[in-house]
Amino acid sequence: MGKRGRRGYGNRGRDQFNIEQVNGNVLLKPQETVRPNAEQNLLAEVRKWVQLRLEGQLHHAVRLNLQKETQPQQVRRPWGMEVKVAIAQPSQLLSPETTIKQVFDQCGERLLILGEPGAGKTTSLLDLALELVEKAENDPQQRIPVVVDLSDWQPTASQSNSRRSQGTSRLPGFSKKNLSESLPEKAPVWSIANWLAGKVRERYGFLPHQINQWLEEKRLIPLLDGLDEVRPEYQQDCVQAINQWLKSDLRPRQVALCCRREQYNTYTQKLELDGAVYLQDLTDEQIQTFLAETNRDELKESLVADENFLALIRRPLLLSMAVLAYKELDPTQWRRATSAGDRLNLLLDAYVRRMLTQDTPSRAYRQGKIPSPEQSQKWLEILALELLQESETEFLIEQIGTTWLSTPLQKWLFTFFAVIAWGLIVAVICWGLIGIVPVIFWALFSRLINLHRIGFSSRFWLGLVIGSLYGLKQGTDVLKDLPHIESVVGGIQISFSSLKRHKILRKLSYWKTILVPTQISLLINKLNELNIPTLDFTFNIPTLDFDFEEWRFKIKTLSVPNQGIKNLWRNAILITIIFVPLHILILCLVLPSTISLVKIVLISLPIAPLLWIVMGGGYVCINHFLVRLSLYRTNSISWDYARFLNYATERLLLQRVGGRYRFIHDLLRQSLAQRRIDTHPHLISSQVFFRCGESYRSMEQYDKALQNFDRAIELYPQYLAAIANRGETYRLMERYEEALEDFNRAIELNPQDEWAIASRSLTHRSMERYEEALQDFNRAIELNPKYEWAIANRGFTYHLMKRYEEALEDFNRAIELNPKYEWAIASRGLTHRSMERYEEALEDFNRAIELDPKYDWAIANRGITYRSMERYEEAVQDFNRAIELDPQYEWAIANRGITYRSMERYEEAVQDFNRAIELDPQYEWAIAVRGLTHRSMERYEEALEDFNHAIEINPQYKWAIADRGRTYCLMERYEEALQDFNAIELDPKDDWYRYLRSLIYLALQQAESAEADLNIAIQIAQQKYTEKPDNCQNTFNLALYHLVAGNLSTAQELYQTALEQTALQTQIRDAIQDLKDLLRVFPENTSAQEVKAVLEKKLKLH
Repeated sequence: MGKRGRRGYGNRGRDQFNIEQVNGNVLLKPQETVRPNAEQNLLAEVRKWVQLRLEGQLHHAVRLNLQKETQPQQVRRPWGMEVKVAIAQPSQLLSPETTIKQVFDQCGERLLILGEPGAGKTTSLLDLALELVEKAENDPQQRIPVVVDLSDWQPTASQSNSRRSQGTSRLPGFSKKNLSESLPEKAPVWSIANWLAGKVRERYGFLPHQINQWLEEKRLIPLLDGLDEVRPEYQQDCVQAINQWLKSDLRPRQVALCCRREQYNTYTQKLELDGAVYLQDLTDEQIQTFLAETNRDELKESLVADENFLALIRRPLLLSMAVLAYKELDPTQWRRATSAGDRLNLLLDAYVRRMLTQDTPSRAYRQGKIPSPEQSQKWLEILALELLQESETEFLIEQIGTTWLSTPLQKWLFTFFAVIAWGLIVAVICWGLIGIVPVIFWALFSRLINLHRIGFSSRFWLGLVIGSLYGLKQGTDVLKDLPHIESVVGGIQISFSSLKRHKILRKLSYWKTILVPTQISLLINKLNELNIPTLDFTFNIPTLDFDFEEWRFKIKTLSVPNQGIKNLWRNAILITIIFVPLHILILCLVLPSTISLVKIVLISLPIAPLLWIVMGGGYVCINHFLVRLSLYRTNSISWDYARFLNYATERLLLQRVGGRYRFIHDLLRQSLAQRRIDTHPHLISSQVFFRCGESYRSMEQYDKALQNFDRAIELYPQYLAAIANRGETYRLMERYEEALEDFNRAIELNPQDEWAIASRSLTHRSMERYEEALQDFNRAIELNPKYEWAIANRGFTYHLMKRYEEALEDFNRAIELNPKYEWAIASRGLTHRSMERYEEALEDFNRAIELDPKYDWAIANRGITYRSMERYEEAVQDFNRAIELDPQYEWAIANRGITYRSMERYEEAVQDFNRAIELDPQYEWAIAVRGLTHRSMERYEEALEDFNHAIEINPQYKWAIADRGRTYCLMERYEEALQDFNAIELDPKDDWYRYLRSLIYLALQQAESAEADLNIAIQIAQQKYTEKPDNCQNTFNLALYHLVAGNLSTAQELYQTALEQTALQTQIRDAIQDLKDLLRVFPENTSAQEVKAVLEKKLKLH
């Protein structure tokens, strides 16, 4: 039975039945089930969270039913691989009424949601969650959805849910492939499972053992958002980990994920789910509906009139932003914008300005002065950058830590405040510890210091010194990355090591054994297990020791801003209420009766702050406050930060759910972070520069991408991912030598990086260094025999080398690995067409188009195949369809022009070439083909202009040079024609150009040169004819050469043979045109006239 056929039980009796005896018959009656309280609480938390998120969506007021398209080729079904399904299901455009829940059900409840930025992926996931919540509320047996963000996932098997990765994983470009080799196979599985448990606890607030039980019993439906927001260097690992998790015993029965389509298409593996859906752009009708329902009819004409603006707002988020910010756009800057990325940045900037300058009153600042727009934008930029650096999408005020200290001034301020604050706190504690039982202190300090004999002032100064040293240690942790102070930090660390050697700090850790009896420790542990929100003791008391390296606290479900810190202050009160009376009672029992109760109370009071700092998270509160004070003093945050964040939420720049904040969309977060990067590049980490480079490259802003990759590599010269991706950017810019340098460097750093090796192969191929390309593809495939992308691209390299059989073998192998690999299928069709196996080519193109009905490249190539078969009307239909899908598709437009030319519809052909050249003024092939069309129309001067222009763009364009020479020949400008042909380095297997040059020699009466070229042309064509006698085009050429050479009988036989081979109309027409060109040079050639008449008669009969 396939994997879907197995059924696992672990639902605590939900599928059991009671048996009741009724009149001798057995009646099966379903047990009335009630959902456990914990599940009910989780369901309520999920509903509340989802509704708040949906209400915070910018386009929540008008909900558009997005057009959806199923794309099964985007996933790999695990059972499909087992049964070797050969024919993949095609893409299907769904009706607008189809909901995301219906798609989820149709796809086996294991769904991938794809779309462009701002297309509504997260909103669709939230809609799905809400429907699943409603279903679960009506049926206790239904599982509970939980929405979590994938952005902070990292490939580690650790159960820690710390926001900051540790050890080598923090290094830029660190590859987890090495880590995975040393871990057991289940590490990725546990990485996902433990990460998910931690995220559910963090967001919804339940005990770990309860969440783990739900996961094991498959009571949860994980809805994972933002696969593309995982750190770029971890995304491939994340896909692999998810796939292993989906095949493990811990796999969920139902699951959904979101990802940007462009980023997902770069992954070497597909997710092993049951289906995928792509969210389409908004139609003109939907945009008009949105404007009408938001009462913005006055924008209809202006928005629709601007073609660039209309293309930008076809996504719900950007449409909503445009409606609000349209008047803020600077028309001059908008006209200057040359790319979609530049226009997007202008729109986002305009939106932020509009939101921060509106005059509506603020609830957050009812009685206070609203921050200026400039100040607010600066604080938002800092917040966006911190989230980007931490790969986080959500923000808690409690999470403000020392990583926020980015400038030297902030770090020195924090150190200064820490020394003063900790010095005074410890001094007060020591000063207050008066008269505690001499026996206790003698047991602790008999070999160290006679503390009970020290006076008030001495105790204060001793505490001040100890506290200041601790504060200095806190400061050195944030100062250590500043230049010129490494030696100072090293000296302080040596001092602490010396203190440890003298057992001073070690003895301090023994305070707990005296001050906190074992019974109290057990009580604390029990209180922790009760999950009381206001009593959150972070550390396990029996193992408590001073740790100067890390401070952290657990965050449970938070409903108000800064709730975690407020809870820790409540801990201080509870500790005082619980432990001070206990301590008083203990001292009353131990100390002599001569000591008064007042003195015992005074002795016990300092215990409260001490225990709060040690056990209740007080040191977290103090350091959090010191960091915020440092940031406030440098104008990086406001004093009342929650107030400002609420203000930004009112202005529709942030969303708030409970105590958590997030930007309304990741596009806005990235835009604000980029502004901070542009203005303060010295504060930015290498990882942030790398992610910005990736983002710019995806928007085809290659110069900006290079700038960011360069900065990342400057900061970390061994940054493998940045080096390889800079190489890829150079390749896309056709700067191949620089691309090779980067790929070589990346491969030196990691010789096992198959992606860098395969990318170097593409670069070699673009440089027509095919043998080197093959070597690299072979190496990449050796490293990963199932690397279907590399296998298919090796096949395409064979195709370019005209080694078609080997190309077919590779395409077949890639398609066997992935039956839905539409590019490999279409490329195999291309190879079949090159082999003139047109029916097989059509089968492949049809299959690729079934998989993706919007695959314009495959549609256009099917059009070329129809044209090669002289099925011109079908060819034109395909080109029309491809151009309809992408009106800017100049290659398809130019090929439609070629088709019109083949149909002798020259005016329409010229129109298409003109349009293609308008779209790309450097499109030399279209320019040269337009010249060819002008020549067919006998408009020789215009033809020459086009050939000259094409050669200007590409001085090595041999085909254009030869056709310019042929045009000169037809214009009887033979000397110029000969110069062009002599400028070409003739291929030893090229017969056609030698024949054309022989005509020019004949016209110039250079008989010997003409005879030499003509004989070589005949030899080459004769060899081709021997190898492939059924090649009609070559047969016509060989007949023409013999005709010019005066071998009339041979020429006539060959013409007759070509006609008997059922030559295509195009081939006959080309043969007639060649005879016309010959007669233009030698009009008295009667043999050529006779053959031309025969061919024209045959063409009419054809």
